This record gives sequence, structure tokens and C-alpha cells, in this order.
Amino acid sequence: MALDKTDAVPVDTHIWQVAQRRYVGRVLDPKQGPEMLKLLSSEHRDQAVALARQLKASKAPTAKTYEAAQQLFIHLFGDFAGWAQGLLFSGDLGSESKKTPSKAPTKRKPADPQPTASDRKLRLRNSTK
Repeated sequence: MALDKTDAVPVDTHIWQVAQRRYVGRVLDPKQGPEMLKLLSSEHRDQAVALARQLKASKAPTAKTYEAAQQLFIHLFGDFAGWAQGLLFSGDLGSESKKTPSKAPTKRKPADPQPTASDRKLRLRNSTK
């Protein structure tokens, strides 16, 4: 996981959505935010809040908001932001699959029986008549 780059945070649409759903509201919440950010230095805390505001204002992912999501993960999780991103990605995929109703299994047509050698000979004889 993270290919020995524990601080690398690849961001795509899914991770952008995870950042929006799980962290932007918490960082900006007056009750949860201070508790969540208490271990950060004041500089990192201010930057995390600014990044969360930037993400909250965005309605669609862009290169700029991908960068903001990446930086938010780095500010929140430090040297292990890549690990955190991987775990959040995996965990979020698991929760999404539980929300999606599974399709009813479709009935498969029974396979046509393979013609035997005698069936082929009979067809060959009938076709030459």
C-alpha cells in the first residue's frame, strides 16, 4: 500500500468526494473542528481550515480542488497521508457496495448440448442427400 510513499496522496473524483463528505464539514464544524485539529500546529490548522473552505465552495472537482484535497489530507495526516488515503478509499468502497442494492441473478440459458460424433455424421449424411 502506498508503494513506500506513505506521504503521497493520489486524488481522483472518488477521493475528492471522500474529502468533501468526511472532512470538510468536520474541519469547519465549531464543535468537531477544534477537537480534530488540536494536534496540529497553528499554521497547519489555519491551512487545513482554508483548504476545507476552498473544498466546500467547489461544486465539481477541478485540478485546483484536487490539489486542495491532497493538501488537506497531508495537513491532517502528515507523513502518513498516503496510508490514510488508501484506507479511506478502501473503506469508502466497502460502504458504497453496501448501499447499492444487488441485482437479482439472471437466469442463464441452458447450454446447448455438444453434438456427438454420431450426430455430426448423421447431419453430414442428411446434408448430402
